[in-house]
Amino acid sequence: MIAFLEQAKRSGKKVAADGAAAKGNTLLNFCGVGTDLIEYVVDRNPHKQGHFLPGCKLQMYTPEKMEETKNEVVLATAVSAVGAVASPSPCLN
Repeated sequence: MIAFLEQAKRSGKKVAADGAAAKGNTLLNFCGVGTDLIEYVVDRNPHKQGHFLPGCKLQMYTPEKMEETKNEVVLATAVSAVGAVASPSPCLN
């Protein structure tokens, strides 16, 4: 995962994460992923938006943030996010 994210950044691609669940945050922290590799994370839970993930310090936004920034790489950190990320979406064009 780290090699993939580093290659994406070297290629100039914008990287975001989808899903701010505890398991995804644990994965990011275990791998040492932070703002150097991922710009931000989106989550559908309004109670998480506007806060930062513990440890990796990624800011959490609404899913609409991806429509604004047009990220080329989206890391799905929650199983529930895979369907949303894998489905055709205007924000991933």
